[in-house]
Amino acid sequence: MSVVARQGFKYSLIGYFGFLLGTISSVFIFPFDMEFYGKLRYVLPTAEMLLPIVVFGLSFSNVKFFLQSQKEGKHQNFLSLSLVGVIINFIIFLGLFFAFFYFFPSFKAWQIWEMKGLILPLILILALSAVLNKYISNFKRIVVPNIFENIFPKIANLGAFVLFFWMGATEKTSYAFFFAMFFTAFLGYIFYANKLEKIKPDFTTDYIKKNNLWREVLSYSFFGFLGNIGNYIAFRVDNFMIGEFLSFEENGAYGILLSVLSFIMIPQMGLFNISAPIIYQSIYENNFEELDRFHKKTSLTLFFLGAVLFSCILVGFPYLTHFIKNGEQLRLASPVVWILGSAMLFDLATGFNGHIISLSKYYRFNIVVMLFLAV
Repeated sequence: MSVVARQGFKYSLIGYFGFLLGTISSVFIFPFDMEFYGKLRYVLPTAEMLLPIVVFGLSFSNVKFFLQSQKEGKHQNFLSLSLVGVIINFIIFLGLFFAFFYFFPSFKAWQIWEMKGLILPLILILALSAVLNKYISNFKRIVVPNIFENIFPKIANLGAFVLFFWMGATEKTSYAFFFAMFFTAFLGYIFYANKLEKIKPDFTTDYIKKNNLWREVLSYSFFGFLGNIGNYIAFRVDNFMIGEFLSFEENGAYGILLSVLSFIMIPQMGLFNISAPIIYQSIYENNFEELDRFHKKTSLTLFFLGAVLFSCILVGFPYLTHFIKNGEQLRLASPVVWILGSAMLFDLATGFNGHIISLSKYYRFNIVVMLFLAV
């Protein structure tokens, strides 16, 4: 538990720093041009919404099969093949993407086609980073990856916005900086994974073919993909639909509200990431009493913290809008704060039930639930 507490505490500190950076940007910087901020808020969620198609559950497979492959000294072989699998999936995805717009040219009026030069490469970088992120979590190290996952996107948004609005750079130059931050984070994942354990690429297929392990991996990855795509669609489709069918300006306002509410979820993120390997180990060893105790304890703690933080947001939000440029536009959207905040609080109260199900033999249940939620 000491590793969990230590890593979770450091993770939360970085999370709060990221929140502070995001909040300052949302309050004092992004409202100056909500349209351009809305474009930035459209690009990343759209890429993340399509991300599961490319990852295809391989990131979670690097957690589920890590102990098994590590015992046989093949965990890096598993990682290497996972990264190759992501690249192959991306090539297939590209073919399907361009085929869709070729046969249905009317959809080329959509923003996703106009911004494909940024969104498509970003999907590949995020997919490779997702696999490395989960691989690193097996070593119970989530602090440094959290910098890449939480801080770098905020710097990307802030830097691109400052370049465009205050420094007079073109949109293309600003987008280049935006993408460069994610590419730098990807290189950081590689460097840190190599620091934890020297990476020795191994692309042989003997281990994955042994006892038809590839079938088990493919089955788990496929069902993980179905559940994950439901999860990403459910939680990313809002920015996509607002930017695509309303306006980038309204998407920018919605993004600012989400930035404020993200304060509620910071303690949860640190604990959940470090808990994934522990959950699987408890299930693997049939130690359900320990898992039950751990689940209930963390759920109560997270709910209490979330309730306090949500109460602070509800009380302070109307006053906060008076200090924000175009704050009246945000006050009109105050029902969004109640709806999304209540949903986040309920998620904290149920703890990491989704993680337990995903890593157990009942993982298929998550598919039904998440696809239902996506609809």
